[in-house]
Amino acid sequence: MIILVDFDGTIIPQLPYNGICDIDTGAERVLKRLVSSGHLLVLWTCRNNSRENPYNYVNGIYRGEGDTCLDEAIRWFQERDIPLYGINEVPG
Repeated sequence: MIILVDFDGTIIPQLPYNGICDIDTGAERVLKRLVSSGHLLVLWTCRNNSRENPYNYVNGIYRGEGDTCLDEAIRWFQERDIPLYGINEVPG
């Protein structure tokens, strides 16, 4: 099964800004269990790399490629060894 998962307010608590917090929501355990059962995960989020996105700026300066709010979310999965099948799209 292909499962689309939201990030802010689902995997991590909803924050007043697009950051990452260390509160354990249990999502990591659930996502790892889903993947180990053969399911494919697609990160489905409003986070993006756009220069139009105000969350991609810190003190008025663009955070840059590799450090956008979407990159933060992708890193969350990578740091926990949770593979993503797709990001904001279902391959194929």
